[in-house]
Amino acid sequence: KWLAAYDQQTAAAKRTLQHAEGLRFLFLRLHKQDFYLAHNRSVREVFFGDLGFHSAKTADTPSEQTISLENIANCQADCMMLFLFKEPETIAYYQQLQQTEAWQNLSAVRNNRVYLLSFDPWNEYSACGHERIVQQTISLLSGDSP
Repeated sequence: KWLAAYDQQTAAAKRTLQHAEGLRFLFLRLHKQDFYLAHNRSVREVFFGDLGFHSAKTADTPSEQTISLENIANCQADCMMLFLFKEPETIAYYQQLQQTEAWQNLSAVRNNRVYLLSFDPWNEYSACGHERIVQQTISLLSGDSP
């Protein structure tokens, strides 16, 4: 019963988000001054699998791998989904980074498609977590998020 309802939920989400179906997404974590790919199991299975979005980087690339700003640029992502650690050094670095030409030249940044994500529910692998990922994706990409 839950699977049937979830399938209906993801089908409705796909219809709502048709405008974004051709975009390439890159999930990143920023901790201190290092970016990491953040294509964890929930992201791979729900966002790229169930919702059918496209990755700017091979979705099975290990999440613990650091990635340079130059390599981020080479991915040519249309959208960046960014997890920021909520600690002073990371926040200060991110504020500083946003002022740089290298950051401002990223396609996702130029097109105002950098989305800050909370770790919950994106790092949770559960039925409830999957539903909340679908709901957050709709809010973020439909323009309904604050």
